[in-house]
Amino acid sequence: DSVLVRMAWAFQARFPRASVGTASPSERTPLSRGVHGFGGRWLVNGSGKGVAAITLRPPQTARVLGVSCKLEQLLVSVDEPANLCATLQLR
Repeated sequence: DSVLVRMAWAFQARFPRASVGTASPSERTPLSRGVHGFGGRWLVNGSGKGVAAITLRPPQTARVLGVSCKLEQLLVSVDEPANLCATLQLR
């Protein structure tokens, strides 16, 4: 019922699965690794491959370096983005 996304001490978000508006594998290949974001859009990745794009409605809250911030879109690297996206959109 809830989704937890973490990257060590740098990023943490927990939100209800029902708040997932859209989820799809991303065609973009980010050059950077780590936690990056601004204005509600966050990239959390350890790889440039297997990135899933998740849009949240309504926006949720995440913690970056311990500081609370808005989370509207999350780009996250996973082993199987298509499977994650399908699971998140099951109702």
